[in-house]
Amino acid sequence: MDIQDLGAIGELVSSFAVLITLIYVAVQLRETKSSLAAQAYQTRKIAQQDALLRVAENNDLATLLSKIAAAGSKFDFDLVSLESLTDVERRRIVSFHQALSLRHDNTAFQYESGYISEKDTDLLMGALPLLLPLWEKLGIRLNPALHRYVDAKHLAT
Repeated sequence: MDIQDLGAIGELVSSFAVLITLIYVAVQLRETKSSLAAQAYQTRKIAQQDALLRVAENNDLATLLSKIAAAGSKFDFDLVSLESLTDVERRRIVSFHQALSLRHDNTAFQYESGYISEKDTDLLMGALPLLLPLWEKLGIRLNPALHRYVDAKHLAT
């Protein structure tokens, strides 16, 4: 066996090692994507729980949401019900709905990034047709990912 034969064997072994490395990297990328999707799901669920717990634990916010719901649908503000709010109540409602819009923006961004399926995203965004007119009345501007989602789904008010 001469030096050329050894070189050919070396090339064959190194090609095989590169192939194994590429397969390993592909498996790692798939596992990482799966892990990130699970983490994104957990983050969304924690955010939803947190929002519900805040309403449940905050008597003032729960009372305010009930007051507005008594004036009509919980989403269907009219100008009279908005004008009947004190400045503090209006600020609380705006802050609450800004937080909701941020949660929806996060969901839209995760959908764009491929961490949430379209079916799951549409399910999570189900209240948007009701929320968008309210957010417009409250002066809440949509963040970029949510704006793109609304435009793509033709949900604009």
